[in-house]
Amino acid sequence: MSSLTPIVRDTRQRDIVAAVGQTVFNFTAFLIDPLDLVVLWRPDGASDFFSAAGYTVALISGGLSAAVTFATAPRPTADDPAVIVRLVGRRIGNRITDVTRGGALSSAMLERELDAVEITLQELRRDIDAAASLFSNSVTMRQARTWLASQSVAGLSAIYVIDQGMSADIADPLTIQWRHGATMVAGDALYAFIQSTLGLSSSQMGAAFVAMKGLAS
Repeated sequence: MSSLTPIVRDTRQRDIVAAVGQTVFNFTAFLIDPLDLVVLWRPDGASDFFSAAGYTVALISGGLSAAVTFATAPRPTADDPAVIVRLVGRRIGNRITDVTRGGALSSAMLERELDAVEITLQELRRDIDAAASLFSNSVTMRQARTWLASQSVAGLSAIYVIDQGMSADIADPLTIQWRHGATMVAGDALYAFIQSTLGLSSSQMGAAFVAMKGLAS
């Protein structure tokens, strides 16, 4: 890192619980371009984050931090469900400028390019680690459905029981994961719903999860 742009070890991701009426959220890490920041949100009880809309990103102190301002607060009133706003640095690599001009090396421009490389590497490490964790602790929905189809509850297929227990609201996060999701992670909302609906103990659900992982994906 340079003395002008201190870049410390960082995942470059911030999860912020939105206060009632809060419209401004701070990303406390170096940012080169406002387009390098992805803004997501998750309502209380949901397992997945969704892309946010209706916000602007402004760099502070030359990019040492950034402010995300929503036109409408993610949680307008206390009666609205809690919301987590996730700010994620996600830079797409590109050259910023020439580091040599007329044969002269610009140390400031060179530092800028090195900063861009460093934050991109940090973000890649974060995402690779997250992907590795996900796949070591998850099953595909095909594996889950195959296992459920082989089980029965009171004479009914377990997959039918789960399907009937889902909300009819197609926008419900749990329904979306069940019908269109790619994976189920141990301990997530769908995992807990299946365990509860089938009346399984923690050890029984754990054994079921292991059995799912052993099926063809």
